[in-house]
Amino acid sequence: TYTETLVSAIGKGDMFLEVEILKALGDLYLEKGNKTSDVTHLSKAAALYNKALSNCEEPDTQQTLHHRVLYTEKMKATRQRSSNKSRPRGSSPRMQHQWGNIRGPGFHHL
Repeated sequence: TYTETLVSAIGKGDMFLEVEILKALGDLYLEKGNKTSDVTHLSKAAALYNKALSNCEEPDTQQTLHHRVLYTEKMKATRQRSSNKSRPRGSSPRMQHQWGNIRGPGFHHL
């Protein structure tokens, strides 16, 4: 599995393999986030790419990772904007909670 290979690469100090595994895991989360529009997957992808970038010494791979981080952040922002547009005004969990506080447990409709 990726996890076992990553642990092995870290244990052996194999930075090249570690970067490649982090990049591959980032790709998986990016693909999943794009398919499901789930920004948490896109956040994980960006974090994995950033970690790989911080460990990477190869200039070409650094450039690739940098572009993937930018692309992932762009996709994340797009998903967040579209999810905010699809939510009706006043339907945020915070607003619903606030209305619940105003009405209180003894509130009754007339």
